[in-house]
Amino acid sequence: MNNFIKYSLVGGGVAVGLLLLARLIKNRKSKGGFPLKKGSRGPKVAALQRFLNKEDGSANLQVNGKFDKATLAAWKRQQYPFEGFLKSWPNAVEGQVNEDYYNLFVKEYEGVTEGSANESNANGTFPLKRGSQGEEVKLVQRLLNENFNSGLPVNGNFDSATEAALIAAQNSFRVKTALRMYGTPNGYAIGQVSQDLYNLLLENS
Repeated sequence: MNNFIKYSLVGGGVAVGLLLLARLIKNRKSKGGFPLKKGSRGPKVAALQRFLNKEDGSANLQVNGKFDKATLAAWKRQQYPFEGFLKSWPNAVEGQVNEDYYNLFVKEYEGVTEGSANESNANGTFPLKRGSQGEEVKLVQRLLNENFNSGLPVNGNFDSATEAALIAAQNSFRVKTALRMYGTPNGYAIGQVSQDLYNLLLENS
């Protein structure tokens, strides 16, 4: 997988592929691991944002998998008052989510789609394909534009133009050669973005 990513993305020193270089794998553990804190990225942060939206009616977080200022502020409200939070979670650090708390309260929100205006992937399932909508599709569109000059509107609608741009990227010489040399990522399919591939993109976008 590492070699596939390196080969399919690096050309002339410029990232030109869809899978985002070897840093997708290299940074996966550090960005997606515990504790979750400002700067963390990935599906676990997306689950935290879903949790906070449900627990805190004023949070109104965009479920984008990025532990940003808004996510930090919402999590600090959840911990308030921190002195009281420490009584239940003596190893807690203000502004951070440890693994024990996550597994008890947040883990159930992994991969959940609630259909709210802030939620991603309105059709509720992977793979992303024609007809999918949401923030996840926006990420794919942005990466296609950045790496393949696709000229797509970043509107979150997986329409025929997005499908065509994705297929063109997947059929590029570099990606096809990498597939022959190193095999395919989990769930890889032409014209679609699997959950596993999306998680890699999300963690390192």
